[in-house]
Amino acid sequence: MVASIQKVQAGLVRYIDTEMLNHMDGWQKIGFGAVSALIIKNLPNTAQRYMNHPLIQALGIMDEDKNIDIDALRDAVVEHFGEQGEYVNIPMLGRVKFTKDDIEALYNHIKEA
Repeated sequence: MVASIQKVQAGLVRYIDTEMLNHMDGWQKIGFGAVSALIIKNLPNTAQRYMNHPLIQALGIMDEDKNIDIDALRDAVVEHFGEQGEYVNIPMLGRVKFTKDDIEALYNHIKEA
């Protein structure tokens, strides 16, 4: 499935709201919510800046209209995940564990957006 930047933005917002912010409170929730909202809002500019980068072109996940092949991206990420998940260091959150189920949830939020 190919998704527009706007669809990816909407899916990211849904994922962060339902899968991440619901497990936070206080300043962590406010800070992470605000920062992620600003990053997501700027996604079209970021995509424009990187769409002609040789690595992005070599991956073949973004077309000239800035649509993203979310199937190819999901498949490539899930293929390299360990069975127990992987840890990512996220500013304001620290070390966060993501599993294949998290990737599927994000994929579904984008698809349904």
